[in-house]
Amino acid sequence: MNYPKGNCIYIISCPNFNGLYKIGKTKNLKQMMKCQTGIPHKLNLFYYHFTEDMDIARTIIHNNLRKFRVDKKKIWFKIYDPQILIDEVSNVIEYLRWTKGLYEHLPGVSGEERKYDIDAMMIDVNLAD
Repeated sequence: MNYPKGNCIYIISCPNFNGLYKIGKTKNLKQMMKCQTGIPHKLNLFYYHFTEDMDIARTIIHNNLRKFRVDKKKIWFKIYDPQILIDEVSNVIEYLRWTKGLYEHLPGVSGEERKYDIDAMMIDVNLAD
C-alpha cells in the first residue's frame, strides 16, 4: 500500500479482536505499519488524520478516551463504535487547528510562542459504557 508521509494521528484495528483499536502518532505511516512487532495478528490501518500538533493531539485524545483504555499504560482502546474514535480524532485536531489560527493573528505571537492550556482542552467524554 502507498502511504502518504507527514505528521499524523492514526487508528489501527486488529480484525482478530473485535472492537480493539490502537491510537498513535507517527511521521511515517509506511514505516509504522512495517514495524508492528510483538503482535501476532495482522493489523489494519483504519483511519489517519494529518496534523502539525500530533504530540498534544494524541495526549488530549488519549485523555478524553481514557475510560475505553485496555490498560492505563497502553494505547489500545476497546470500543464497539469506531465512529466515536474517528469523531474524537477529527474534533481534537480541528480544535487545535482553530486555536492555532487564533494565536497566529495576535500581534507579536508566533506559532512557536503559542502555549496550549492542556487542561482547558481536556474534555470529559460522557459516552455510554
